[in-house]
Amino acid sequence: MSDILERERMNRPENEDMLRGIEKWKYPSNYMGTDYEGYYILYSMNRDSDHLTISNFETILKLFEDIGVNVVEDYDMSSDKHPSVINVRMKHWLVGWIDTIMIHEDASSVIWDQVESINNSLSDYPVLDDDDFYQKESDIINESYDSYIKDEFTDIIKKHYDLYDIEEKDSVMSKWYLDELIDLCNTEYIIENNSAYVYNINDIVEHLDIEKVKEYFNIEFFED
Repeated sequence: MSDILERERMNRPENEDMLRGIEKWKYPSNYMGTDYEGYYILYSMNRDSDHLTISNFETILKLFEDIGVNVVEDYDMSSDKHPSVINVRMKHWLVGWIDTIMIHEDASSVIWDQVESINNSLSDYPVLDDDDFYQKESDIINESYDSYIKDEFTDIIKKHYDLYDIEEKDSVMSKWYLDELIDLCNTEYIIENNSAYVYNINDIVEHLDIEKVKEYFNIEFFED
């Protein structure tokens, strides 16, 4: 361990399993994988993590890259000289897998200063990179719209206007149009479990532009 961190541990003996606010790796019960002795856990995500956790995880990797630190992937502790920063994946019976960024106790003071900076940032505000976070949120909304929100939106319109026997055009109902309606209504996109849905989507029919509905469903004669 570096002299700086050794002194830090000596000054705070009650926290001997903590350095710069992060906890020392301990071999879990019911675990049969690699033992990462000498490493400290900085940040983790799993298969079911939300987009905020994923964004922060990827941002942390980039922050180390920005200061010239090579984060070693899937390190198996086979070398006598351990990498300073690693990103390892461990299987988990409940969430499939857990990816964890870990810092070795002998890492340089520059790396440990970065660790402290990251922890301080997260304690003040839960998002490390607003642009990345909002881009991921936008991607989730777009993907969910294409996957099922558009179909729900269309079904509501069909039901409202009794249009089940009408042939649809090949073009899709515009997400931009739905976004306009969301702005007009007491509704919003809700994101849960990396998927989005629209709150009170049924209410938007009151704000539909009938001409756009006619155009979409290729209706030539339609009584308002």
